[in-house]
Amino acid sequence: PVPVKGSSDCRIKFDSNIYSIPPRYANQVLSVKATKDEVFIYYKNKLITKHSRSWGKYKVIEDPRNCRGLLELKKKAIVSKIKDEFLSLGKVAQEYFKGLSNKDCHLPNELARILKLRHIYGVSEIGQAIGDALKYSAYGASYIENIIIANRTRRGEPIIHQEISLPEKLANTQVEERHPSIYDILLNEEEDGQS
Repeated sequence: PVPVKGSSDCRIKFDSNIYSIPPRYANQVLSVKATKDEVFIYYKNKLITKHSRSWGKYKVIEDPRNCRGLLELKKKAIVSKIKDEFLSLGKVAQEYFKGLSNKDCHLPNELARILKLRHIYGVSEIGQAIGDALKYSAYGASYIENIIIANRTRRGEPIIHQEISLPEKLANTQVEERHPSIYDILLNEEEDGQS
């Protein structure tokens, strides 16, 4: 067996190629045994995955089951980070989280939207809005935003509108400017067809 170390992105290098491993073995010392047709990857003498052997160079050989596990771990990590960040807003946020968890909504999206409002309006204003929303059992980012807008309007403060961000591909799209006379040709063709 050849000793290898699993990377943080759940892969190992063997014979100038990269092979996927299950996520729970990331950053672990593993061993590889290979035949002319297959690559077997072990953790403490236990087979954890196998692949067809590639004789090419610099190829990435993945088992979809390994990748699926990695995606699930990443999703859970992101959701956990959002939840922790929200709960760090204090006791009122912790109470609000309990109520929001009982609502029929996509919890990570609601929490992320509320955290975005925190970046726009600040911790104290978002904390006050969460407290007000709790009094009325109004659970959701839209309620928090409406409370902030109402409070700012009452105090005569400006309302900060969120900027809608476009996907990078769309934001970087260039459209060639054309002279409007090209549309005259289309209109003339329509008129000729109607007469």
